[in-house]
Amino acid sequence: MDVSQPKRKLRYVIKKWVDNEVYFGPDRRQRDGGKRWGDRRRLNDAGEPPPLGAVLRRLRIMLTDLNDPAKRQRAQQMISLAILEANRLGNPRAADQLHQLSRLILLKAPLPDLEAKLMEAQQVV
Repeated sequence: MDVSQPKRKLRYVIKKWVDNEVYFGPDRRQRDGGKRWGDRRRLNDAGEPPPLGAVLRRLRIMLTDLNDPAKRQRAQQMISLAILEANRLGNPRAADQLHQLSRLILLKAPLPDLEAKLMEAQQVV
């Protein structure tokens, strides 16, 4: 084994997105083959990631209730999608604002600070 070569960093790219009445987020299924026995989805409603504005609107609603670690993690996942989409659209200012919002969530900043940072990101979109 050659240890002189640096390890390759894998970058997670969201390819499919699910948006229905029960779940909004990346498609968690790992393979395109048949369904597992416990999979209840009959319809494959995975599609392209949503527009950046739609993600930011959902994120704004999500920010009002970040009282447990699972909800903060979900918000971070939404911010990661928004950052990827902002970079894909060539909007580094929005991506930077979203990075700052992510940091504020990690620091458990108060809601007015989070909303202000999100509004700044929405203004540059």
